[in-house]
Amino acid sequence: MCPADSAWSSNRDPQPVRRRQRNGSEPAIRALVADSDGLARNALREALHQAGIAVVGQAADTSQVINLSGRCEPDVIVMDAGLPPEGGAAALDLVLPATRGTPVVLLAASGDDDAGLVALAKGAAGYLSRDTELPALARAIERVTTGEAAISRSMAWRLIERLRMSAGPTSGMRPIKSPLTPREWEVLDLMTAGASTPEIADALTVSPETVHSHVQHILRKFHAHSRAEAIAIAERERGRLERSKGS
Repeated sequence: MCPADSAWSSNRDPQPVRRRQRNGSEPAIRALVADSDGLARNALREALHQAGIAVVGQAADTSQVINLSGRCEPDVIVMDAGLPPEGGAAALDLVLPATRGTPVVLLAASGDDDAGLVALAKGAAGYLSRDTELPALARAIERVTTGEAAISRSMAWRLIERLRMSAGPTSGMRPIKSPLTPREWEVLDLMTAGASTPEIADALTVSPETVHSHVQHILRKFHAHSRAEAIAIAERERGRLERSKGS
């Protein structure tokens, strides 16, 4: 049984929440909302509901996030960056292993890129300001459930800069006989850095539709089913190339 609110209100569902339908056939995204402020939780729940996202549980602290995640099986966790007892970034160390990697999006009072980078390094799938407009927040959550990152454009560029500065020996290496074109490798490099489709489009000065086309070509050529799988395949290819150079 998955309660409607982990503050243990009396309004509980008689059975586990089922995936609701959106647009006639597409299942609604299931979100778990976590914030110590009950008013903030309710406001976010209502906002996500209006955007077509089903909120299947609400948590007030880290332990409740872990408990409800197992019971409600959300597709994504939307969590306050200051969640008790030690904050959302610290909570990631407990939540991610306990929820088997359910994507977590942190909402912060301010767009602190440094704090966001720490959260992303710990495994967060997104880090957004609470001032993010509802349509943008809903789109970001949807992107997270398909394997993309939910971050601001400024943070995407910070990630890309950090990737370039800390590049290891295999970063940017491209097998000579790769099925990908140079442009597709550029798209793949930006995907590896966590950039979303709009952010890749901005970086390469192309349209989001063009980026989407490149991504589809990458997936098809790598026989991959997701962006994450394509990135993993590319890293394996780069690793083999590095080992062959050292032999």
